[in-house]
Amino acid sequence: MQKQISVRRYIGSVVWLLISTTASAQLSPGELFKGHSHLEGNFNCTQCHTIGEKVSNEKCLNCHTEIKKRVDQHKGYHATPEVSSKSCFQCHSDHHGKNFQIIRFSEKDFNHGKTGYVLTGKHTALDCKACHKSAFIEDPVLKKKKFTYLGLSTACAACHRDVHQGTLSDQCAQCHQTESFKPANLFEHQKTRFPLLGKHRTVDCKSCHTNRQVADVNKVIFEIKLFQQCNHCHDNPHVKSVHTCQECHTEESFNKFAGQKKFNHQRTDFVLKGKHKSIACVSCHQLQKSPNALFQDYAGRQNLACNDCHKDVHEGKFGLDCRQCHSEEGFTLNQNLERFDHRLTSFPLEGKHIGLDCKKCHKTNLKDPLPYQTCTSCHQDQHERVFKRPGVESDCRDCHTIDGFNSSSYGLEDHVFSKFPLEGAHLATPCASCHIKQHQWVFRNLGSQCIDCHVDPHIGLLSEKYYPEKKCQHCHLMDAWQSIQFDHGQTRFPLTGKHSAQACGECHVKKDNLVGKHHILFVNLPLECNGCHKDIHGGQFNENQGITHCENCHTSDDWNPTRFDHDKTKFKLEGKHLQIACIACHKTFIDPENKVRNYQLNKHQCNDCHQ
Repeated sequence: MQKQISVRRYIGSVVWLLISTTASAQLSPGELFKGHSHLEGNFNCTQCHTIGEKVSNEKCLNCHTEIKKRVDQHKGYHATPEVSSKSCFQCHSDHHGKNFQIIRFSEKDFNHGKTGYVLTGKHTALDCKACHKSAFIEDPVLKKKKFTYLGLSTACAACHRDVHQGTLSDQCAQCHQTESFKPANLFEHQKTRFPLLGKHRTVDCKSCHTNRQVADVNKVIFEIKLFQQCNHCHDNPHVKSVHTCQECHTEESFNKFAGQKKFNHQRTDFVLKGKHKSIACVSCHQLQKSPNALFQDYAGRQNLACNDCHKDVHEGKFGLDCRQCHSEEGFTLNQNLERFDHRLTSFPLEGKHIGLDCKKCHKTNLKDPLPYQTCTSCHQDQHERVFKRPGVESDCRDCHTIDGFNSSSYGLEDHVFSKFPLEGAHLATPCASCHIKQHQWVFRNLGSQCIDCHVDPHIGLLSEKYYPEKKCQHCHLMDAWQSIQFDHGQTRFPLTGKHSAQACGECHVKKDNLVGKHHILFVNLPLECNGCHKDIHGGQFNENQGITHCENCHTSDDWNPTRFDHDKTKFKLEGKHLQIACIACHKTFIDPENKVRNYQLNKHQCNDCHQ
């Protein structure tokens, strides 16, 4: 029984082995190329294949990461639309044997431009392997591969030796072409920091770019660090006497002088200003001298004065410092006249003259003599010679000062000697109040009487008897118009008592209520008391023509009836009556509203008053 079981197991094993071998031959289409040989075996199929589908690009790129990286970056041949639209299997099919060339294309017909690097010039004739070799690959992973087209840099120095040894830019294409390394046809000296001008254009390169042994290479030095100044390459024949060569010379020729407009004279001890800027150099410097002596005409001379070069037309009269009057803008067109010391002349400037523009007086040439003995030599006589008197030398300075014509030095003490000495209020009156007539100053024929200047307010209102020839001073004082010295005793109404203390206006000023004006009256004024005063007795003492003679009882000193004599009435006072107050008997009023007391009593019997 055991023998039967063992035989059966053996037979089963053999059958399974035969079935497995047959199945394997049926699943694999062929042997993988040697680069994929590690993927042989039925259990590795899904490393590249997706069950039920074709070969997956995604799985190819999961292994070929260096390709995937460039595709993701949209770089290289596999990123072009022509290639990226295909499956990997279309170009790189497998299962054709271990020695099958999975990467195959025509090197002759291959468009290298699709890789991102177009072959030009000498590069087009090179064999692919001349460039695609591990020696030129930088990536350490790719460098280990036996062969690959990846990993090369497009920089020239990645394949070619830098003959400039790092002294120039690593962008070789800026100067060289792929047709030939020499000459560097693309190099433009004008784009460097030292564009070639003038004579520099014809100079041989080696005159400036010399050979130098660096390590084992004899190289040309193209990088020159010091070139900004001419004397970095050329000897300075002027030693230290001048500054930069370009200020006087050009690249066209060293012997050609161009310093007239370019040389910076401001750095010398004599800064050019005004007209000096436009003067030719040869006017001051001799160009025929040797280079070391050139432009050294004034070396060592300090504080150059104008007359060191220019003639003093004033012959020393105004000193040696011409700049006090003149500027370098021009000898005649003077911009510094405010600095001129006029005290050096015969007419020192004072007052208003100090601020005047020179041309106000010096209308022609500044050196032309001017008359200055009198003010009218320059100024117009605004008074039109009214102050000119025969045999008397007069001038504006008699009344005015040089500080201004608007003010006058003619004072009160001077007016005393005129035909009209000032007194009283006239002393405080502004000159213009009397001397300006119709907007003109007038100093002659002004008159000396009050009415020559003042309006007579008394015309027709005051008899000329009281102010003969209309001379106001008969009544008024010059101290003030309101001050009156009139003798009222000359009139028919001499002032006595309280009247003498009253202001004139109390009696002589009447208001016209119709027109709202006041009138001063001196004629046809009443002489009776009730002409001015109210009759407080209500007419009880009227006599002829209704006139009350107040003076019969009162005086002008006050209203007390000091002159009244009761004995002259119908009731003579005697005894106790002499001591009784007036109102004790005169109790009644004839006009109660105005309290006009009754003094005309017709009852004189005792029982008329006493019970």
